[in-house]
Amino acid sequence: MPTPGFPLYRKLSDGRRWYRVDAPAELTEVERIGDRFVRHHLVAHQYPERVRIAEIIAQADGRYLPCSEREFLDALDRSPE
Repeated sequence: MPTPGFPLYRKLSDGRRWYRVDAPAELTEVERIGDRFVRHHLVAHQYPERVRIAEIIAQADGRYLPCSEREFLDALDRSPE
């Protein structure tokens, strides 16, 4: 299977999390908690983290949907540094 071009943009199907996958083992996540937006950066060192990123890339089980760069950046802008 060919390697996808990075970054990839995804969102959780419930609309509460957005992802920018920068590499097979690195992503930035923006999570909406109530009215707040929280930013997380993950560099996967352990196998379960790598599996999670692979599922996001593959859009596993319909849980992860594609989203636009603009949609991700809008959520990112709402999260504090």
